[in-house]
Amino acid sequence: MNWFQKQLLPKQVKQIILQAESGDVIKAMFQIFGNNVTLINENTDQYIKSGYLGNADIYSIVRQISRSCSIPEWELFEIKNEKAHADYVRLKQDGSEASLFKAMKLKGEALEQVENPEIQKLFVQPNPLQGWTEFIELSTVFRLITGNRYWKGSAPEFGANAGKWQELFVLPAQHVEILPGDNILEPIRGYRFNFNPSDEFDAEDVSHSKYPNPDFVAGTGSNFYGLSPLRPGRTVLTKSNDGYEASARLLQNSGVMGIVSGAKEATAQPGDMDIQAIKSKFEQKSRPENYGKLAWTNAMLNYIQMGMNANELGLNEGQMLSLRQACNIYNYPSELLNDKVSAKYNSFKEAKKSAIINAVLPELNLDRDSLNTWYLEPWRKADRKNYFLDYEVNSFPEMQEDLGKLWARIDTSTELTLNEKRKLKGFDERTEPGMDDIWLPFNLTPMQGFGNTDTTELDETLKALGITEYASNGVH
Repeated sequence: MNWFQKQLLPKQVKQIILQAESGDVIKAMFQIFGNNVTLINENTDQYIKSGYLGNADIYSIVRQISRSCSIPEWELFEIKNEKAHADYVRLKQDGSEASLFKAMKLKGEALEQVENPEIQKLFVQPNPLQGWTEFIELSTVFRLITGNRYWKGSAPEFGANAGKWQELFVLPAQHVEILPGDNILEPIRGYRFNFNPSDEFDAEDVSHSKYPNPDFVAGTGSNFYGLSPLRPGRTVLTKSNDGYEASARLLQNSGVMGIVSGAKEATAQPGDMDIQAIKSKFEQKSRPENYGKLAWTNAMLNYIQMGMNANELGLNEGQMLSLRQACNIYNYPSELLNDKVSAKYNSFKEAKKSAIINAVLPELNLDRDSLNTWYLEPWRKADRKNYFLDYEVNSFPEMQEDLGKLWARIDTSTELTLNEKRKLKGFDERTEPGMDDIWLPFNLTPMQGFGNTDTTELDETLKALGITEYASNGVH
């Protein structure tokens, strides 16, 4: 360390330089600044502010998932067969081509589509302030960020629609408090806002959807709340936010990138006038038009680098790593957010399909469960019908290829009647002769007529097809 550095540098920087000269700059940095990490606060309000509102990666992931959840159409059915219905729901949750084929085969046996405008108006306008798209997107955002989603239902007390939900509202999950009941038969007494404790909602008026939470603390009711994905991801979120802030600071105000001083070999150290002259000339040469050019001086100077650019600091690589980790938290392919390096899928289309199956459908399944166990319950009691609400998987363009394969399998299936095939494809049944018959693949001859075919004609038909291992008296 020369005289110039000793006179002008702060004490902490002097320590770093001394450690650097001895080859142990990392140790010096930890001694000066410490090795503690300050994570974001562990509460749902902070997850929203620092996550969805404060981090571009989290916002992009959650926004893509929530927007996709508003795409599918919802249909109303009446359950005809409980066993087939249970198998249908289980198979549909898988999302694979084979499971979808089995589910579609069971759908006609399990469900019958019906219409009820009073029930289905929810999917047009759940409340006077929101349409269905905004309603379901906001619901999904709250669950993805806080681990909880709350719907508040509004129903008249008297009249023909008494007890039937006429409006649904999304409650701000970060401000909802769950009020424990007095005994095991009433585990939850109600809900209220933490900013207005005097106004409580009855438990039966609120639908609470949440992620599983194993953090059980006796006497606190912590297990009543869902686990936010950002709680185990707090380190990732903190690192990502700090990386973005560091990049912004580096761009806006790089600070001192280095220190120029007189070299040890110089016979005399530069005075104040000399320093100002060197500084002035350096600033003149630092203009954009001189980018990449060299500046010359006859003075004996020394330079100590104090700052680095984003690539040298590893900020860009670190941000991409944080993006991948955030995508892992939400089961969302990072390729869909411009990650070209760690591509796991052969095509963009495959990545989109993976996002639908692994990130979107699980959210839709949670809302489907709430709609069927809570929203429909008053209508079931009033109408004495076993209603069931379900979304259409074929609403997603990403699933169309699998559905095309499914339709092809349905077309070539020999155990289905033509009307059964039509129902699987979403068409109405027809009454023409043969529509409820099973057709064999021998030029699509109806099975009923096949059994009465003259054996001579059958032998000739088989010979024409090149089949010789059959005899007119039976199959060998």
